[in-house]
Order: sequence, then structure tokens, then C-alpha cells
Amino acid sequence: MYGWDPEGGFHNTAWSGTLVVEDPCIYLEVDKQDGRELAPGDERLRSFVRLPAPLTSFDAASGALWVGEYGPMSTGDKVVLVGSDGWQRAWSTANDDGGMHEFTSDDNHLIRCTAHVSFWAASMRPAGADPAAVPTVAQLSGLGLYAWEPDVGHHTEGEGGVLVIEPPCVYFDAGTFIAHTGDPTESEPKRYVLGLPRPFVRFDPDSGALSYGESRPFYSGDEIVVFGGHELSEPQDLRYIAAGCSVSAQYRGLMKHRDLYPPTDD
Repeated sequence: MYGWDPEGGFHNTAWSGTLVVEDPCIYLEVDKQDGRELAPGDERLRSFVRLPAPLTSFDAASGALWVGEYGPMSTGDKVVLVGSDGWQRAWSTANDDGGMHEFTSDDNHLIRCTAHVSFWAASMRPAGADPAAVPTVAQLSGLGLYAWEPDVGHHTEGEGGVLVIEPPCVYFDAGTFIAHTGDPTESEPKRYVLGLPRPFVRFDPDSGALSYGESRPFYSGDEIVVFGGHELSEPQDLRYIAAGCSVSAQYRGLMKHRDLYPPTDD
């Protein structure tokens, strides 16, 4: 599970299929993606499922799950997941067992769950149930978002700067490079459109708070470090132009408050 409430997130896909609970792992044997059945002849697709801890409860004795208002759901039930895709099948290497990937728990790396792909579920409901309780989806068309799984890793080096939120655009004004030692050296200021891992991000339009994982909220003007990322010479999506964002490049990576950098093990 992950540790934050997904309401206000940027959910981009809905998958349906058969639920498989193999404590401590949860899987979906995928039948449809965004309402489209897998093409005839496609290999079966098993997804490792991450659920939101604040909304999820589990009865180990019966193997039944509740997520938000929905439950109980058990192995063999047809369910619908709304959320964000994580690990992609295309990321697997030739040495993987049949295209399977071994996932580990964020807080206990002895727990291993094997699947083709992964899914960050904002909601899970029985097939045919009223979807009224699906968490609200935020709208910021000028924020770059991409699929993510912690297993891909990251570097400790990062680019320091200032977060600028001008809805629907989100910018990263970079001007200070901070190596893993934490020693800053000045560099030429530059504005990027900011790209962040889709599953982690939520936005509250009333307060202007951009939340990221379990960290405290970010606001326009906050000093941040984007680490583990890289500069893209051009925005990869014409939607930034369509949104009216004045930017010529993109910086993608993970984000921390400046005062929490460099990252620590705790």
C-alpha cells in the first residue's frame, strides 16, 4: 500500500479484471484497460496492485478487502480499478522470467510480489457497482506527469530552484545545482515545465497546494530540489503549448523541499 489519500490526484486509467489476494500481495488478472478488452492472442497480463492505506482495510482470516466505501472483495471477484499505471511491461529486460518483474514492499523488502506490470489504485470497486466514490481527479494540464515505480531507482544529485504554480501551468525555476554533498554552486537561471511521477501528485485548487507523496504540501514560491531527474530539451507533449505555458524545456524527476535535501534513509 501507499500512505496518502489519493483524492485530488491525477488518475489516468481504469483497469478491470479478476482480483487475486495472495497475502501479502494483491494482484489483478487484467481483462480490460480503459474499457477495451485485451487483444485476442495477447498473453495474460497480471498486475501488482498498490492500494491507498488511508482507505484500505483487510481481514486476514477471510481474505476480504475493503477500499473506501466498497467491500468486501475477495479472490475471484470481478473488480474495477481507477488510478495510475506504474511499472510498464516495456521496462522488463530479456532476463526477466516471462516478462515478470519482482516487486518489493516499500517498508519490508523481504516481501516480494511477482507480476508483469503494476498499478497505483486510487479506488477499487466490484464490477457493476456505482462509481460515485471514485476520488476526485485534479486538473493541471501544464504539469508534466509520467508513469513511475520505485524500483527504477534515482540518483541523489539534484537541481535546486523555485516552484512556480500558475494554473494550469507548473514551472521549475532552476538556478542552483546541489551535488550529493549539499554544497550549492550557482548556475544560469532557467525555467522548465515541471514533470513529476503521476501516482504521487495531488493538487488542491482552493489552497494552491501541490502535495507529493507523504511530504508536507508545496506552494508556489517554495524552494525545492528536483533529484533523480534530467532535462528534456523540448517538452514532449504539445499540451503544454495548448495550455498556454511559456516554456521551451522540461525537467523531470522526484521532488523534495529544499530543507529536506539531501535525502536521508529515514
